[in-house]
Amino acid sequence: MHPETVVIMRYGLCAVCGLALLALNVVGVRAQVPVSMPHVSGTAGASIDVPVQVDADVTGQGIISLDAVIGFNTPDVVVTSVSASNNGLMSSCLFTTNPGASSINVSIACTHPISGGPGTLFTLTFDLVSDTDVLFSWLNFTSFMFNEGSPAASTSNGSITLNDAPLPVELTRLEARVDAGTVVLTWATASEVNNAGFEVQQAGPDGFVTLGFVEGRGTPQHYVYRVDGLAPGAYRFRLKQIDFDGTFTYSPEVEVSVETTGAYELSPPHPNPFDTATALTLTVARTQPVRALVFDMTGRRVAVLYEGILEQNRPHQLHVEGRGLPSGTYLLQVQGAAFHTTRLLTLIR
Repeated sequence: MHPETVVIMRYGLCAVCGLALLALNVVGVRAQVPVSMPHVSGTAGASIDVPVQVDADVTGQGIISLDAVIGFNTPDVVVTSVSASNNGLMSSCLFTTNPGASSINVSIACTHPISGGPGTLFTLTFDLVSDTDVLFSWLNFTSFMFNEGSPAASTSNGSITLNDAPLPVELTRLEARVDAGTVVLTWATASEVNNAGFEVQQAGPDGFVTLGFVEGRGTPQHYVYRVDGLAPGAYRFRLKQIDFDGTFTYSPEVEVSVETTGAYELSPPHPNPFDTATALTLTVARTQPVRALVFDMTGRRVAVLYEGILEQNRPHQLHVEGRGLPSGTYLLQVQGAAFHTTRLLTLIR
């Protein structure tokens, strides 16, 4: 279940545009989302598709049945069948016509809960017998029923009101801090219903990746998750809250920066020993000129890996290529304005 499913809906008919409007007052968000049926025309004696459209994502509402009144421009229409589809799934419909009233009552029992958007929420298909072309011009919903766990619904004069229901998982806090080079994520919940748990995700170059899973505890809780082994730099994290039925919600993202604890940080060479290439990551605590040189054991310089200004807390990779070098031990020497260090590298062919 998604936290945003606690809403207040009201349907009404727009006298000017002929559209049914749905106002969603989302708790804490105050969003308004119109739902409309465009003026759709059909050829006499043929089927006609009438899309019901929504301007936002209402996934999670879980509509399993609804009743509506749809109006058209002539009382001479004979409807022989009505069907409904949502995301390619068909649902059965019952219908009654209102002779002389230019409208039809439709009741839909959904094979699968209707959800989705923005765009077409579901489509009604009418098989018609008529001597004239037909214009479907308005609709008004009179009742809805939601799947288990969603807010209860009541209707009055074509409007629908959802009674408050507890949020499945109400996340009240998500924070990230650095403790001795380790990122510590903490979050808290005010309520938990059907909560399987949380995936902890970290942003990478190809999107978010999952670091681990923390099981839900069923009552308001405080959670802690530690991320070790991060090089200095900026990182983004989020939670993916997952229900027992597989539905999920993403938390807002949090960002934290891991800084160098001393004057510099130089990672161990990886791999070492190496046969073709190895690499190290260098980070300095303050901006300064830096030189990174490789020498053989006779003191002869064989490579210049870096020579220039290195910005503070910006990791920089030093690549050592083994091509053209004989097997043996080499000395990497890194010198800045505030530090000097060396590493041994072993090349094996």
